[in-house]
Amino acid sequence: MDKKARKFVQHIREHLEEYGGKLIIGTGKEVNTGEGIRSSGLFNDNPVVIRAAKNCKDFIGVLAHEYAHFLQWLDFPKNIQSADDNAGVVFFEWLSGKDYESRDVQRAMTRIMAMERDAERRAVAIIKQFDLNVDIEDYIKKANCYIYMHWIMRERRSWNYRRGAKDPMKSRKLIGMMPDSFKAKSDKKIPKRIREALLSYYP
Repeated sequence: MDKKARKFVQHIREHLEEYGGKLIIGTGKEVNTGEGIRSSGLFNDNPVVIRAAKNCKDFIGVLAHEYAHFLQWLDFPKNIQSADDNAGVVFFEWLSGKDYESRDVQRAMTRIMAMERDAERRAVAIIKQFDLNVDIEDYIKKANCYIYMHWIMRERRSWNYRRGAKDPMKSRKLIGMMPDSFKAKSDKKIPKRIREALLSYYP
């Protein structure tokens, strides 16, 4: 990490501590979310903690994203937080095999995507604020890809990629297809060519 990144990490650590939270940086490429899923990072509000995998390719970008979720937690009223939490429970339990009404799954996914889009926009602002060594255009493309992936998770009812498929976020060809701004509103609709490209990664 360069000097600016180290300063950013320390800022997050101190900000979390103000609310009784902590920053945990794992040494691998992924961290355990506690839901049977591994990811490059996560934010949890009970207890307040950010976990991030130091050896993932986009460590600072991931950290900015999870910090953005922490800022959402500070900014959003309790009823919004509760609704967002419930949406996460419904969607991920449904992905894991629990049955819910189709309209409830769709409503949960819509809420999750809107929350993620807001977090991604905040993350870009954070990257600029701390002058971090992150390619903004590339970050936004990956952010849109991540949000679009939720449409395919819903369609295929799977968080995991098909056996033998690489991580879509690591495909330069796929990322190259993504919009480089948030005007695309990836939480509202998915273009046909992006849907077809993403479908090939899922079972």
